[in-house]
Formats: sequence, structure tokens, C-alpha cells
Amino acid sequence: MMHSASLAYRSSSLHYSYRDKGNHLLIAFHGYGETGQHFHYLSTALPDRYRLLTIDMPYHGSTQWKEKEEFTAQRLIGFIQEIRERHQWENDPVSLMGYSMGGRIALSVYQAWDQRIQQLILLAPDGMKINFWYGLATQTYLGNKFFAFTMLHPGFFKFILRWTLKTGLLNASLVKFVDHYMHDPKVRKMIYIRWTCLRKLKPNLPNIIEKVTKERLPVVQLYGKHDKIILPNRGIQFNRSIAPLGTLVMLDSGHRLLDPRFLPELLSQLVNG
Repeated sequence: MMHSASLAYRSSSLHYSYRDKGNHLLIAFHGYGETGQHFHYLSTALPDRYRLLTIDMPYHGSTQWKEKEEFTAQRLIGFIQEIRERHQWENDPVSLMGYSMGGRIALSVYQAWDQRIQQLILLAPDGMKINFWYGLATQTYLGNKFFAFTMLHPGFFKFILRWTLKTGLLNASLVKFVDHYMHDPKVRKMIYIRWTCLRKLKPNLPNIIEKVTKERLPVVQLYGKHDKIILPNRGIQFNRSIAPLGTLVMLDSGHRLLDPRFLPELLSQLVNG
């Protein structure tokens, strides 16, 4: 059974869900436009030794975020530590899981956290390669201003999408995926707000590879064979870089991996599973 709670922070409120059972804390980070509820189906299937904690990121789900400060991995870790103290989970070993955008968040949290992590589970993770356009839009001042302009003028943005498709900078499925979110002004505004707010959650892969190797951390990556959003080959090089600590699992799926169909494959990869 999953319980809901919130953590107050200044003028904001961070919403989270948890299964208060077990003594090994599995923290799961959701994808773009999703919420922690997308992991709730795991709660009845996880081995008894696992607790499950999911957190709604800023501008997602029931989290009410009103702060102007940058949302960093250190800030997120601080929230996690407060939650652990509240529920007396401080002594639990911790594993991290992330799906899509949540994979980038999980990598960023692992990179910044002093505590030893037991396992890192990445489901079609973003962050293995920072897309040029995402980096330009979120990591530079002029790029961010241009990003804001294109969200207000979607016709110009669609022209850029068609141009990138013709030049091969983006594949057709990804262009279609992005274009899907451009039809509504409120949706476009939310894209800008979310991307800008979470832009500091940006993993440094060389540093992560060094840390994984030093700590002998088991890392599992699951990809859909037919995924056109997060290409499976992005994880192959990472897996080679951390051999023999990495496990790469290919599923007969597209990008949607949070599906009960894939529970056996996912559960079989849990540490000590």
C-alpha cells in the first residue's frame, strides 16, 4: 500500500509517496510530465525487503513549487534526507531508480550524494547524452532566451523542427514526440518552466563512470528495442565503460517501460534479487 505525504519548504510543498515496509529504500524518479504514481504498480510486486519512495518533481503532480532558486541535486538530496529522518529510514541502504527524465535525475543524485548507493537502475534514461538543443536551451543565457521566444512563437519552432529533421539532427519519431507537446500554449509554457527549473540536474558521465568504478556499484540499464526517443545505443558505450559492473537489458518495447508486462525483467535485476 502506498501512502502520500508532503514536505514543506519555504513557500513550496514537495509531494511524495511511499511504501513503509522493508529495510532497503528504493527511490524512484519519474519521467517528464509524469508523477511518482507511475511507479505505484511496483508497490505490490517488490520483495518485502524493499521500501519504495517516489517524489513528484517541481511542476509535476501534486508538488507545489514556487521558489525562484535553482533546483539542484544537492537540494533534492536534502529533501530525501529530511524524508528519511521523518520516517526513521536513515539506516536503510539505498538504491536509485529513474525512468526517462528520471534517469537523468537519478544519475545526478548519485553523482552528488556522499552516501554509498547499493544499486542504480536506469529505465530508458535521459542524461547519457545531453542533446545539443536541450543544452543550448537550458544551459546558456542566450539559448534560454531563444527557447522562451520559440515557446511563444510555435510556428517558428515548428520550422526549426522540420529543418532539423531534414538535416538529420533529429529523427522523425523524436520530432513527432516534441511536436505533440506544442499544440497548446499552456503546454508550451510548462515545457519551458520544467526544463528551466530542472536544468541543473545534469550528470557528468566521466565523473559518474569514475565513481561507479571506484565504488563497484552495480548498474542496470533497461531499454526498449524500438525506442525512438531514448536510443538504446546511448547506454551501450556507458555499459562498456563500467564493465563488468553494468547490466544491459533490451525489452521488446518502445519508450514506455513502466508497464506491468516488464515487471519480471525489472524485478529480476534488483540487487540480491
